Amino acid sequence: MLLKMILLVFAFILCIISYFLSKKQQALLVVFTEKNQSTLKNFSISLLLLAVIGIVIGLFFATKLISLIYIFIVLCVSSIFSIILSQNIH
Repeated sequence: MLLKMILLVFAFILCIISYFLSKKQQALLVVFTEKNQSTLKNFSISLLLLAVIGIVIGLFFATKLISLIYIFIVLCVSSIFSIILSQNIH
């Protein structure tokens, strides 16, 4: 039960981050240039997709192994986004 709640909260946080990256890009343009908008948009779509997958996993398939694999995938997507964004900044 606790694992399901943690996964659902994690997926909800991913939804919030995805919304912020998608709809509130003007707040991030202080740090990033306009050429990074497509990268931010793609990452927000990826996070939204991962959030939906997380909700499905949290509701129906909440085992320790599946949860760890899901969190590992989210961390890999975040690291790929960070690498791409750092290459675009320079």
